[in-house]
Formats: sequence, C-alpha cells, structure tokens
Amino acid sequence: MENIYSDLNSSIIRFLAQAYSEGNHGLLRKMGISEGQIQRMMDLPYSHIQRLHRLHSPIAEINFSNRLDLWLDHVSKEVSRDQMIDRMIQMGASASMLDALACIPVAEFRQRRKRLGLGSGKQGRPTALDSTEMLRVNEVYKEHQDESDELTRYYLIGLDTKIELNRVWAYMRGVQ
Repeated sequence: MENIYSDLNSSIIRFLAQAYSEGNHGLLRKMGISEGQIQRMMDLPYSHIQRLHRLHSPIAEINFSNRLDLWLDHVSKEVSRDQMIDRMIQMGASASMLDALACIPVAEFRQRRKRLGLGSGKQGRPTALDSTEMLRVNEVYKEHQDESDELTRYYLIGLDTKIELNRVWAYMRGVQ
C-alpha cells in the first residue's frame, strides 16, 4: 500500500530546513517548532531523514482555516479575469486598450491572440461608429456606469452592443 504521508512529510521537512537556513526563526516559532527540535532535525544524517518515507502518519497537524478559501477565491477571480480578457480579444479589443485597462503588454497580447487562433489583427485606426452605434454605446455605457472596474465595463459594453471593442474604445477615448 502506498504511503500517502511520505510526500507531505518530506515537503514539511524541506520547508523547515529552508526556513532554518534562511534564518527565519520567527516562522519556525509561529509553527510551534522549538530551537531544539530544529537543531535535532538539522543534525540528523540524510539517511535518517529518508526514513520519513516509511512513516504512516503526518509529522504535523495542518489547519487551513479560511486561508484556503481566500486563496481559492483569488485564483477564481484571476481565472475569470483571464477568461474575460481572452473574450475581449475575440471581441476585437486592441493591444492599446488592454494595455491601458489591464496592463497587458503587447507581447502577451500577441501570444493570447495566437493561442486563441486569431491572426495578427487589423492595423491602423478602427472604423468610426455611425450615429446609431454611437447612441447605442452611450446608452449601454450609462447602464454600466456604476461598474467600478473599467475593464469589466468595456467588456459589458461589448457584450451588449456587439460592436468591436477597438471601435468602442476609440470612440470613448475621443480618437475619432
């Protein structure tokens, strides 16, 4: 039967050894490790430490409390934001728009376009909005004016109007 604790215990020992070697004694104390315990561990020959692989119980009690939930929420928000940016690229967002709104460098913008199977994109100034499109963009902008995140606001405008985002961006920035 496989010992499910061997990797966990080895990771814990590596973590403790690194904290010790970096002089992070405050972290060790916070984890409940005494100076004597860490010294005993550091004095062990490597062959003795390898015996952890045979230990069928964890060497530490781990409590995730709400930190795991905080991390999961953070990762979820990052993934959602990445998906929204990819969708905006598919909706015609320009490199300059995503640089200004999401700090996406041109190189990353190009990589994303390539990964999404999009060509190099249109060059030059986008086509101006006609009067009907201008009215629609202004109307939808007002609907989403309470959205505090400007990136999300432009995403919602693009979804609602179905107008290419580079054209919306140019119009809203007064380029045309």
